[in-house]
Amino acid sequence: MLCSELMKRDVERCLDSSLVTEAASAMRDRNIGFLPVTTEDATAVGTITDRDLALRVLAARRAPDRTTVGDVMTHGVVTCSPDDELSLAEDLMSRFQKARIVCTD
Repeated sequence: MLCSELMKRDVERCLDSSLVTEAASAMRDRNIGFLPVTTEDATAVGTITDRDLALRVLAARRAPDRTTVGDVMTHGVVTCSPDDELSLAEDLMSRFQKARIVCTD
């Protein structure tokens, strides 16, 4: 089975320069807990999760209206290709201890 058979195609993303409140709103509105983070030119630079927001913003008592996604995101992205076998994605998730990875083309 290929990654393209399971991956989500209409993926929400956020900018590293966005406020965390924007990321949280996007997660709420789409009922998701994970967003790839990109620069203005759509280069993937990291990820942010609902857990990141809870721990790195709320628990750390940062001001959400002044904290950017880039301040609290997880840097680096584990990726696979739509044409990769699903077993490769599983291996990457296991090797890097990730519950989610980004499928890019």
